[in-house]
Amino acid sequence: MTHACNCEPISVAPAPTRGWLTAGLDRAFSLVAAAWRRRKHRREIAALLSHDDYMLKDIGLSRTDVLAAVLIHDEVDPGTRLSLVRSERQRAERARKGVRGA
Repeated sequence: MTHACNCEPISVAPAPTRGWLTAGLDRAFSLVAAAWRRRKHRREIAALLSHDDYMLKDIGLSRTDVLAAVLIHDEVDPGTRLSLVRSERQRAERARKGVRGA
């Protein structure tokens, strides 16, 4: 004997993919990882200070550039700062020489 049921099927709402706690933990982890990368970059860039001024000039930097990048506040990646300074110096040098595309 079969039993017929007029029951509505139970619908289950899909679980949220990310809760506020997970999102908060992800954000906190990202901030800590970024700070760790900046600290690592700062140590690597500080190692450039062991080179003489001629070698620094050969790679397009000055001792002052390296010091400024190392001493910049913690929220700024020193590698990014150093790259910007180097690019600006190269652009200014090309402009001084009258090279197109400066």
